[in-house]
Amino acid sequence: WKDIFFKLLEDISNTLEKDNQKLILILDELPIMLWDWYKAKRYDEAIELLDILRERRQELEQKGLRFIYCGSIGIKVILQTLRDELGYTGEPTNDMTEYNLKPFSIEESKFLMECYILSGFLIDDADKVKLLEKIHHFSNGLPFYIAKLFIIIQNEFDNKITSENIDRSYDLILNDPKYQSAFKQLKERLDTYYSKNAKLMIKVLSVIAKSTNEIKESEIISQIDDTDEDAKEILYALVEDHYLSRLTKEGERTYNFKYQIFKEWWRINIA
Repeated sequence: WKDIFFKLLEDISNTLEKDNQKLILILDELPIMLWDWYKAKRYDEAIELLDILRERRQELEQKGLRFIYCGSIGIKVILQTLRDELGYTGEPTNDMTEYNLKPFSIEESKFLMECYILSGFLIDDADKVKLLEKIHHFSNGLPFYIAKLFIIIQNEFDNKITSENIDRSYDLILNDPKYQSAFKQLKERLDTYYSKNAKLMIKVLSVIAKSTNEIKESEIISQIDDTDEDAKEILYALVEDHYLSRLTKEGERTYNFKYQIFKEWWRINIA
């Protein structure tokens, strides 16, 4: 299949070059596919695909075919596992630029919510601005959770967008198991992709979740039963994987959950 796949890409790129055009090829959830291969002990195939993609990608991009790798887990997690477990030394993405999708701005959130409202939601125009800002605040501007709040308002509160119904919907997101499948992945992906360090990671996240504000690195380390070096590596990994944000204050690193909605869920359900 690899020969057929790359022959097809070569034919496409030749046409692009001839017509002076460009095409973007998005390989969605590539890291998960590679992880599934790793779990199935298809190590050689995973490594071969990464190496061939790098080699052929450079050639094909010169002809106008651009590649985007994306997924719900970072490809760095997969590469680190291959290095740790199999001694992989390749650098299949070191010539690519990494981009992280940011939450919606308030304006972007309002546009999305206005689109949802058109599908039959009821809202008082006099309070609309405040109510939409409240949903944006609770969702942290994450479109998935904006959609989730609207779904709950639709299912539980007869499509009526009020301040009380937004509060109750947010409470259901945090407390009702039937609305928590996405949240559960926060813990499950640690067990899956960081199996050796999952317990320590969960402990670190629980310490941070219980703090009202950001917490100093030294305070986190003092509350977990592990070495400074291990704890710092765990904190770095959690920042890199977008669980946490990190700031430096007065020369000391401080941490907090990247998104308040995740912190609240973790505090209520895991910590």
